[in-house]
Amino acid sequence: FGGTGGGVWQTKNGGQSWKNISDDFFGGSIGAVAISEWDPNVIYVGGGNTKSMLAVWQEWKLDKLLLKAYNNGKILCGVSAGAICWFEQGITDSWASNLNVMDCLGFLPEMACPHYQEEKDRRPDVHKMLKQGKCGPGWAIDGGAAIHFKNGKYYKSIQFYSDSYVHYVSIKNGVVNEDKKEMYLI
Repeated sequence: FGGTGGGVWQTKNGGQSWKNISDDFFGGSIGAVAISEWDPNVIYVGGGNTKSMLAVWQEWKLDKLLLKAYNNGKILCGVSAGAICWFEQGITDSWASNLNVMDCLGFLPEMACPHYQEEKDRRPDVHKMLKQGKCGPGWAIDGGAAIHFKNGKYYKSIQFYSDSYVHYVSIKNGVVNEDKKEMYLI
């Protein structure tokens, strides 16, 4: 987990004891990053402001620590900003005025956009960004849905609610295509 003033800590025994794994790596605090107390191979990132989150991570070199974890087989996951941060590009509301495309960590290929059906401007804005060449093709993720990658490649889409989906969005000859993926309801 990320703790205020305490860096990044890891447990290997379900939370009975914790070890600081970031001593001398960076200073300050981290919010919304957790290593699962049930499985130390899972790192979870919550939502928030993608732009600010990534700037802090890069300043403190947490991005390098996360890449090392990823390359060592750890499972990286998250919601909203914590989901799109792993991709090459993310569509985010980190700016107060409107949605924007930003470069993310690049651990996974292409673009990701959360809240695709939840916010009325998301879908038309993604289509507009594709048409204007502001973003590349990628993944539009509804609230209540998740996308699963294995070894950097798309594996499957998961549904927590029966009306939530993952779409692969792309553009060809000026026409935006949405490929609604097969969903696995859990």
